[in-house]
Amino acid sequence: MEVSNHLASPDSGPAYEAVVGIDSSHDAIAQAKGAGADACYAVGDSTSCITGGLRFDLVVALNMLELIEPLELIRHMSSQTLPGAYVAMADPYDFERGPGPVPRRIDEHSLRAALTEHGFEISADTAEPSYIPWRLEINPRTVLNYKVDLVIGART
Repeated sequence: MEVSNHLASPDSGPAYEAVVGIDSSHDAIAQAKGAGADACYAVGDSTSCITGGLRFDLVVALNMLELIEPLELIRHMSSQTLPGAYVAMADPYDFERGPGPVPRRIDEHSLRAALTEHGFEISADTAEPSYIPWRLEINPRTVLNYKVDLVIGART
């Protein structure tokens, strides 16, 4: 939700007509709403139809591949993005972390291939897998340090 708040901020750079943040956690949504950003938030699954017929020019998906079946997520992003839209995905491929294993796991090469198959051209800067350090503070006593792979693609 921090990304949604940042994108909804007038200081974030390009102005977006609307920013929608979706998370399955009621607590995450409540915290994001409390930040006071001009964004719309919804509790739900990112592959559900909670956004109706909206189509987006930017989709940011962080740490989702272990929570939602990756190929279903990519198909959904493809159907809800406009030509020229960008997707940015960052994930550590930690399939042991979610509420249960997703049916089909994906790796960094399969992710890029699936995005390409669904109409996204992968940025040359993210064509190769990356290992970007990420620090996630869960609470004052719990911190996760891991490395994510960043993939950026443009819808053709």
